[in-house]
Amino acid sequence: MDLDDGETPQPLYAKADVCQQLLTRYLRSSAVQHRHLCAAAAATRSIIEESSLSLTPVSYFAAIITSIENSNSLDSHAIGALTSLLCIVLPLVGRGEINPDKAKDAVEVLMRKVEGCGGNLGTSGVRAAVQSVGGLIAEFYNLNEWDSVSPGFEWLVKLSLDRRPKVRKCAQECLFTIFKSFKSSSLFKRAGRLVYSMIKDRLPAVSKVINSKIVGETERMLPEHQDVVHLLGLMKHAIPFLSPKFQMRMLPRLSKMFSYNIPVVITQVSDIMLSVLKTSGADIILSNSEEIFQTLVSYMSSGKGNSVDNIFPAATLSKTALAKLHDGHMKEWTTYFPMVTGSLACHLCSDTEVAFKTSNILREIIDDHFDEEMLLKIENRLEDRPTEDAEFKIIQATCDTFYNVLINSSQLPSESLLDVISFLFRKLGRTSGVFMEPIILKLAASMNITADAEKTMHLQECFGYAVSAMGPEKLLALLPISFSINDLSTKNIWLIPILEKNVSGSSLRFFLEHIVPLAKSFDKGSRKEWAR
Repeated sequence: MDLDDGETPQPLYAKADVCQQLLTRYLRSSAVQHRHLCAAAAATRSIIEESSLSLTPVSYFAAIITSIENSNSLDSHAIGALTSLLCIVLPLVGRGEINPDKAKDAVEVLMRKVEGCGGNLGTSGVRAAVQSVGGLIAEFYNLNEWDSVSPGFEWLVKLSLDRRPKVRKCAQECLFTIFKSFKSSSLFKRAGRLVYSMIKDRLPAVSKVINSKIVGETERMLPEHQDVVHLLGLMKHAIPFLSPKFQMRMLPRLSKMFSYNIPVVITQVSDIMLSVLKTSGADIILSNSEEIFQTLVSYMSSGKGNSVDNIFPAATLSKTALAKLHDGHMKEWTTYFPMVTGSLACHLCSDTEVAFKTSNILREIIDDHFDEEMLLKIENRLEDRPTEDAEFKIIQATCDTFYNVLINSSQLPSESLLDVISFLFRKLGRTSGVFMEPIILKLAASMNITADAEKTMHLQECFGYAVSAMGPEKLLALLPISFSINDLSTKNIWLIPILEKNVSGSSLRFFLEHIVPLAKSFDKGSRKEWAR
């Protein structure tokens, strides 16, 4: 029998008789589960009255536990009704009304009965027992005695991986309620160690199933594949309750799972690792930095992550880990920053959704790490060419990354790649002339090989950002505009409309050195052509 019909029962009143309240509520109901519940309540009230006890919630509690313990002759429907009744009664019992030893005895009765029934007890009956065990431990146990707490807590850990979703969810909620109830840091740590040990013991089996390469490949996942997802789900919720030491031990094991390239696993693993990285200090990342970054970089650049759903979790993890290293761990930051940007940049060569998302992530990473203080420091020292400075190296390496993508592309730069380069111009400002000269020359070469204005629209916009960032003088020093009077040939003439659109407030010297000579050349050329 399944007592769970999808509804959440309204709480009862502690000062009124439980049985009467249930009869009043469900007497007219034709639902089987309500009839069983009312029958269990009536039988329990009879037991209390025969013992000449008052009809209080704690009396109902004691009578229900006795009935469950002596329920060998009862069928699974009756046992399920009793556990459901207990789940309704227990919140009505006042704190301190159940002795810790009695609470412990009740938990042992419930665990034995659920285990003894095997799969015969319905989902709602098991869930009610689980909820009662969690409530008894959290509210009535002596939470300073681990030996007392341990058996029930371990049972909840086991059921937090149950294949029945409602049982699993209830057990997990009870676990975390108990975690929050611990007053002793010692018990908190021991509980965390127990959860970690259970997860660690099951990880080899998880890896074996994942390595079979069939998780998520069929429309309906097999039970052992669902177990993998359930374990990862538990890990995700348990992370905040584990000590930094256990979190640190988990990271390498989790990062290895990226190599299996299974979307449902990647998503779960990414969520777990992200939870660790967000809540932990840089020391945890430093202890595992090589394995974490090499795994993520390999995954992002290998082609396995050629979908938004795959690449985005790994990129988000990389971004979060880099942010932890940015302040105070410059050596590691300078090592892994180029690796991350390089592995992402290789996805920019197309105009797919992956390229678009990757472009957004790269701009966020650049924006987060190239802050104003860092750029001002470099700008003030440019004359010294501080090439050994970590910040200088990072900017140069980043620009080199995008230059390499440009030269290895056999076509015009994609819109996504140009978006990142344009952002770099805006971010670096006047210093972009120092770091981005090869990029500018390569982009100019792309402009010169096609006369199709529509195809070069994004390129022109990119050069507009370059003009605004560097200033027209510096750009024209790299890309001079010229007009030959002899053969009427031009060079970089496409820059004129870009300059017209993006130049304002330039110096008189700029016009005298660049615009006036060009105008004179055009004038002479036109006169010569007219004379013919």
